[in-house]
Amino acid sequence: MADLLDRSKSTFAEFCVAQPQLGNGGVGTVLSSRHREASCDTIIAIPSQELTNLPVFAHTRCAAGRRRRATCQSANPRSGVEKTTVTRHPSNGARTMRRYFLQFTLLLFPLSIFSSVTAAQQRDISVKIIYDNLWHDDRLEFDWGFAALIEIGDRTVLLDTGTQGDMFMRNLRTLEKDPAEIDALVISHAHGDHTGGMEALFALGARPTVYLLEAFPQEFRQQTSAMTTVVESEPGDEIVPGVFTTGQVGQGIPEQAVAIETGVGLVVITGCAHPGVVEMTQRVRDLSEEPIHLVMGGFHLIGASGQQVRAAVQGLQALEVEKVGVTHCSGMEAIDAFSRQYRSSFVPLGVGRVLTFPSPQ
Repeated sequence: MADLLDRSKSTFAEFCVAQPQLGNGGVGTVLSSRHREASCDTIIAIPSQELTNLPVFAHTRCAAGRRRRATCQSANPRSGVEKTTVTRHPSNGARTMRRYFLQFTLLLFPLSIFSSVTAAQQRDISVKIIYDNLWHDDRLEFDWGFAALIEIGDRTVLLDTGTQGDMFMRNLRTLEKDPAEIDALVISHAHGDHTGGMEALFALGARPTVYLLEAFPQEFRQQTSAMTTVVESEPGDEIVPGVFTTGQVGQGIPEQAVAIETGVGLVVITGCAHPGVVEMTQRVRDLSEEPIHLVMGGFHLIGASGQQVRAAVQGLQALEVEKVGVTHCSGMEAIDAFSRQYRSSFVPLGVGRVLTFPSPQ
């Protein structure tokens, strides 16, 4: 389809984003992902046109080691001029977090018996990022696109399928997820970086019920209905118990998001939020009186002006969104802005990231 992403016409660059120190609030230093020995916290693949918008140098060839500081060779993405610099080693903050986590775990050990009993009665809800252009788990491949797997009770819902079917399936296998166990597939919008893995999924015999919008191209809907059961989403439709769709939001590029009912409030996942992340979150607010714990996914702010980014941040704050996770097509400026405003309530994402939430009481 003409409106789908033509990946062959785009070029991508890979960067590593070192997480900031606690309380810093920024997104940290952008480093080249070509050298994994830099022990990066996050890796992101972004379109080459975004390079000119990066506010920092893209560092390469960072020295490995456990030192607090490491010498790196850096290159300005605008001019290509290299210079030598010294930067804080990105794994320093991660080691601190691991130490705090170990101490905290030892304090909570007496609760483990109680937890094992309640776990048998009530399973946590999990969201796994299967496909993303931000990197989190070095076992997985990352690429421009998005897909998230939702596991709630004994039901599994997939939101989108990324760009490349073979990569999507390899990531599923690495995470030991059986495509045949996917009960429902929700397509956020009809762009190739969200629908590219559907053919590979069907080729393996998976036949989830697919939730599409009536406004999607007719050819796309017909091809999908020839393979499996298709449901045209309406606002508030239940996908599986505890997961519902926003239905169509927007006209130019119609899109739907999903919302998950958890014990800490609603978790909203957007594919790209082309109609606007605030507008899509407002739709969730209109459909449910539950507080919104987290809005995560693509926010489609790549290349947006500073004013547009600030409006998105302020809009989600006005809707009393407790936490945000920004990824995919959001852009570096948006990631920076949201991380500064939400600080400890900013949730880093990337392929392989797993988030768990308690079930509703």
